Amino acid sequence: MKDKKNWKIVYKIIQDYLEEEHGTPMMKKPYKDDGNIVFTDCDGNKFGVDELIDWYKILVDDGNIDDDLGLLTTLDLIPSHSDSTDGLPQIKIIGEPVRIGKLEVAQNDFPNRMSWSDATAACEDLGEGWRLPTKDELNLMYINRVVIGGFANKYYWSSTELDFNYAWYFIFYSGFAYDYTDKVSTFYVRAVRDATTFKIIGEPVRIGKLEVAQNDFTNQCNWREAVKTCASLGEGWRLPTKDELNLMYINRVAIGGFANNIYWSSTEIYPNYACYFNFTNGLANKFLPYKTNTYYVRAVRDATP
Repeated sequence: MKDKKNWKIVYKIIQDYLEEEHGTPMMKKPYKDDGNIVFTDCDGNKFGVDELIDWYKILVDDGNIDDDLGLLTTLDLIPSHSDSTDGLPQIKIIGEPVRIGKLEVAQNDFPNRMSWSDATAACEDLGEGWRLPTKDELNLMYINRVVIGGFANKYYWSSTELDFNYAWYFIFYSGFAYDYTDKVSTFYVRAVRDATTFKIIGEPVRIGKLEVAQNDFTNQCNWREAVKTCASLGEGWRLPTKDELNLMYINRVAIGGFANNIYWSSTEIYPNYACYFNFTNGLANKFLPYKTNTYYVRAVRDATP
């Protein structure tokens, strides 16, 4: 921070905003601990001046408050990680992944803070099933942050979307998904993949011109996550269409492993709705399911001649 006395102004602005929004102050009076200023929110989470400033910047970027005093010009928001634009080789990003349950977590963050779309693309570019983690997966990573290692006490992007313009982020200095924000905001990024990625493909079953992965994905997903997760397998794997799911249902015994439950299709109805297929009765959706609903996912790809 270039001018440390400005934290008092930032604190007052945020506190006034929170009191106006929630009808009560949301932060306790700051105090010093071993020479450092410490803030405490209403849930008892503690954080420092750098995190307070990051919070201020997000509120300004989201249009919740105005930077009338021009404070952002006096604040140094350099993160504890390098913001080098040179990037790291993929091998250093992935490093020696840590397995947490059914999730495999890359050893290192990407060196740059990114917008949501850039974060999504960067994770998928690693190939072999690497992707941006969901909000719930980031919570699991936070709980196991000491075992995984290397996290900044900053904001991390999740793949969980609110809608076309907004997505959720996770705060690693407090341990909760604070809110959603505009996808143009720039946050930290850590890639993950299903620890059973290659078991998901397994020994694919060919049905006509379609190749079907041996297993479902381990977690139910919303529609956009389902599309991305299938594509992250690489080599042409994708979410099946509604008609392809019907074919898979007809051949469900030969393919095997399906749950008596609902599966996402790639077939869209409107911008916010997509078709599903019910494997309990062999019928497509009877209503318009929101893309934010979570259903089962099985990947497919076009069979080679």
